[in-house]
Amino acid sequence: MMELLAPAGSMDAFEAAVKAGADAIYMGGNAFNARQYAGNFDDQSLKYALDYAHLRGVKVYITVNTLIRDDEFDALLPYLEMLYESGADGLIVQDMGIASLVKKHLPDMPLHASTQMTIHNAHGATMLRELGFKRVVPARELSLEEISHMAQAGGLEIEVFVHGAMCYAYSGQCLMSSFMGDRSGNRGRCAQPCRMLYSLQEENGKSYPPQYLLSMKDLCLIEDLPALADANVTALKIEGRMKSPEYVAVVTSKYRKALDRLAADIRPLIDPEDMMQLMQIFNRGGFSKGYIYGKSGIDMICPDKPDNWGVPLGTTKVYDSHRRMIGLRLQAPLSLGDGIEIRDGASSHGQIVTYITRDGQAIRVAGAGQEVFIRTDKPVRAGVGIYKTSDAEMDKSLKTWLKTAQRYVDINARVAIVEGRFPIMEIWDSNGHYVKYTGAEIIQQAEHAPLQRGRIMEQINRVGDMPFRFKNVEVELSPNAWLPVSAINDMRRHALEQLAEEIIDQKHRNAVSIPSGHVETSRANVQARPLIYVMLDKLEHARAAIEAGANGIYLRLSARQAVGQSAVQAVRLCHDAGISVIWAMPRIARDRDLDDIIDALSSARELYDGVLVSDAGQIKCAKDAGIGSIYGDFSLNIFNSNAAAAYACMGIKRFMPSLELTLDQLRDLSSGSPIPMELMAHGRLPLMIAEGCPIGATVGHFSLEQPCSKPCIKHSYSLRDRKGKSLPIRTYLSKSGCYMEILNAYELCMADKVKDLLPLHPYSLRLDLSGYDDESIRRIVTLYKTALNSTDEIIKGSCGGNVTRGHYYHGVE
Repeated sequence: MMELLAPAGSMDAFEAAVKAGADAIYMGGNAFNARQYAGNFDDQSLKYALDYAHLRGVKVYITVNTLIRDDEFDALLPYLEMLYESGADGLIVQDMGIASLVKKHLPDMPLHASTQMTIHNAHGATMLRELGFKRVVPARELSLEEISHMAQAGGLEIEVFVHGAMCYAYSGQCLMSSFMGDRSGNRGRCAQPCRMLYSLQEENGKSYPPQYLLSMKDLCLIEDLPALADANVTALKIEGRMKSPEYVAVVTSKYRKALDRLAADIRPLIDPEDMMQLMQIFNRGGFSKGYIYGKSGIDMICPDKPDNWGVPLGTTKVYDSHRRMIGLRLQAPLSLGDGIEIRDGASSHGQIVTYITRDGQAIRVAGAGQEVFIRTDKPVRAGVGIYKTSDAEMDKSLKTWLKTAQRYVDINARVAIVEGRFPIMEIWDSNGHYVKYTGAEIIQQAEHAPLQRGRIMEQINRVGDMPFRFKNVEVELSPNAWLPVSAINDMRRHALEQLAEEIIDQKHRNAVSIPSGHVETSRANVQARPLIYVMLDKLEHARAAIEAGANGIYLRLSARQAVGQSAVQAVRLCHDAGISVIWAMPRIARDRDLDDIIDALSSARELYDGVLVSDAGQIKCAKDAGIGSIYGDFSLNIFNSNAAAAYACMGIKRFMPSLELTLDQLRDLSSGSPIPMELMAHGRLPLMIAEGCPIGATVGHFSLEQPCSKPCIKHSYSLRDRKGKSLPIRTYLSKSGCYMEILNAYELCMADKVKDLLPLHPYSLRLDLSGYDDESIRRIVTLYKTALNSTDEIIKGSCGGNVTRGHYYHGVE
């Protein structure tokens, strides 16, 4: 059966997940995890939680899934040692530097690749398996077909999100929170700018009304468990480490019930009441199926309201101003004490239900389908939507359940009470744990009433706070034996304590010590002055870059374009000018796209001077094709020198580090990296890359019923945020469909700050001039050539006023 994996952001939520039937729980410490605003766990509470779960047969995976700076490894290493020794069942990681460290020094610690690694093709999963990973959480954007292919080809366990909040962007590839508010999602501090209002703007000036265009509906796949099982999914993951214990309890219990029904071949997997409770505990305008059946445009988005909607109760039919009552026909049950929200267009107000009438009589509870009047705090016009945002009875039941529920482990026992001997109790579980305990008091012959089998059973079953439940108990009893009840209790208590100790101790591991090992390495291929590499997405602009003096060119092209006749001519033009040309593969390459890339690589090997890769799957393809010069893009999220070294072992010859690092942090990275580094110096940086598209959802009328009309082919669009900043949208067509990037409102420019980049000894500076015209390309390349060759400072203001310096001078949380 598929593993049910529940979230825990606090101890109360953790215990709720265990009690509700989770097979495993994922949780994080106070640092190094991607939910820094959850309650999380200090070292002592982590140890307690591990023992608590293991005693009850539940696994615990620890999230160490943020990017780590070089100066943070001194704190990370003892933390990893503690997790290992305390018996963590696996580590969920994003940073390849952490992964390589764990694999080297803690080889028997299972490694799970976080969805933040952006593994979105089968070749990426295969690469991870070769690196020693056990499990992968693939990008949420994959379809069932792609998930199944990854499971079969990659050879890894597949963990899939089945319920909860959805990121709009590919996880691990979103810099929007980072660049808009200095709070990095890659560091666990996302400010959720995708839940803000945006208005779509057309290049001709037309503006659409502000909506929550990037706010995804929550995912719910509880009815799709058979399809996930057929796709060879290993684990079902519930999102929600920021959620309450009540949320964790409800969602986990409903999926537990559905899985048990699936195993027993009972249909339906979920009944209407259970679905109502899932809706009640949290939803955003209903649920979506995510991407498992493909994209569905506006139907995946909740453009009207970004937080909890509750359950629809109906629309107002009439308002009685004298009694301050609204009349409606209920679509769901309603009780006194429930919370409701009355939504009239963009405005809304909430209240507690204090008075309900039906047929003129005051009532406490009303059922679905009944016509009732509800007292309100404010006047309400007809036709306004009413939603139940909290259910008083459900909340009360949940709180009671959380206090009283227990999770038991079934065990077996054999008890021997024979005259003249010491009493013996043997207990064991289904996992091979076994304890034999001998009592200290010899069994006597009864002077009056001998010991009865029923009394023995009664005392044996009194387990108290221990999480055990006797399934089978065998009793060997002499006809005239007598033993004090206290002796039986003492024997049971000692035996259960020994069993608990054995179960917990079996999970603990021997002490380890991970060497700190930040080693200075000699810098390879350091230039006296960095070279200028230009990123282009149109072949016709290569001549402008050549004429301005670029030393190298990246061509961001599809596989078909990269080996087409026009590309051959452009590459020849560059080579004739003594300029190297590198094929920059598409940033997103799903399985169908990789098929084309693999076909193109044999020709690309002879045509280009190397390839620029954005994910582990592309590295695998390039290596298999015999490409010798493989360069890593910023999408790899290289944040520390351990990660740089890990990617060097994977075949990367040069890399661009994460765009979230400061100059000082880059200095640490550069000094410890065995391969040279390229720095981003100019361009519109992509803040988000996503399968969803606000253009298609708003203008293209893309929905479950209607395909997108592709308006992006005719016009350019941008998003305007609440501060009036314009964020350009760049769209890409691929064999798998299309995806889009949202670009920064400000252009990065370091022309007048080049001298600050030189001490980092970069091999090259990249000017991302995708989308620029020939005149701009010539001007910008010339500006940087002048800056590098000048002994004087570039004239202040050469970048203009409306620019950004990225994170070079201020870092991220």
